[in-house]
Amino acid sequence: MPKLSITYKILKKLGIHLSPVKYGEINPFELLGKAIRLWKNEILQMLAKSSVIIIPAPLAVRVLRPMLHRWRGVKVGRNVSIDQEVIFDSVYPEKIHLADGCIIANGVQIIVHKRDFSDYKEGDNVNDLGYIITDTYVGRGATIGIGAIILGGITIGDGAVVAAGALVTKDVEPYTLVAGVPAKLIRKF
Repeated sequence: MPKLSITYKILKKLGIHLSPVKYGEINPFELLGKAIRLWKNEILQMLAKSSVIIIPAPLAVRVLRPMLHRWRGVKVGRNVSIDQEVIFDSVYPEKIHLADGCIIANGVQIIVHKRDFSDYKEGDNVNDLGYIITDTYVGRGATIGIGAIILGGITIGDGAVVAAGALVTKDVEPYTLVAGVPAKLIRKF
């Protein structure tokens, strides 16, 4: 356990629970930098989610939303389609990689961080746990269906199709269709 900074202790007193492993030694300037980065990402995320109001849908899907997510740090290839109400991880968008020509449908969520429960035990506070942060990849020409959720550390292979509403907890092989909660192989193309 790191030595806890005064900044961390003040935040804890204010009821803001951050992981002591990740934030225990944070100073006010680091905290401000992280807050500004998170606010920037949230503003760009909100603009991207409903940008159909700003410009017509085809331009929003192929031009505006990919551009806004690139500004957030998401690695977006060429000719990527990102529909409305898509949520990419706000804290670590740079861990998301979208290859050329992939399609992200309405309401998709891609999350790349989760609590690390490996040492969690009775009496521990969940807010004191660290995070597991992993890259997530969507392959070239892959399609992610409406409302699908992709968890961290997943690779969706080239040409793969994730059905609407699927919860992807394991890698998806190239040119396969997965569906369900959790997502399971339905067929190979």
